[in-house]
Amino acid sequence: MMMMMKKKKKKKKMMMTMMMMLMKKKKKKKKKKMTTMMMMMMKKKKKKKEEDDDNDDDDDDDDDDDDDDDDDDDDDDDEEKREEEEEEEEEEEEEEEEEEEEEEEEEEEEEKDPYQEQS
Repeated sequence: MMMMMKKKKKKKKMMMTMMMMLMKKKKKKKKKKMTTMMMMMMKKKKKKKEEDDDNDDDDDDDDDDDDDDDDDDDDDDDEEKREEEEEEEEEEEEEEEEEEEEEEEEEEEEEKDPYQEQS
């Protein structure tokens, strides 16, 4: 009888350590994913800034034309479109993160349930 209790405790302890290791892996993976996403965002911002700087340089050359106002309107529209696209991308990323978190929580609950049944 004592042997059975010890085996159960040992098994439970092993399962808990496995769960902890799994959680650490998930956190590490999530952190890595977040850092890569941040890097991607930074690259996009940097690229956009460079493009904007290039556009500013081009605008300086065209000061003599009277049609500059029309070009500026087009540039504003393009900027608005880019901003909207970026916002949509951010929203999609947030939704994906939320879904992943929900999945992780469900997995945790599923992992916990078998332990509770054994107890």
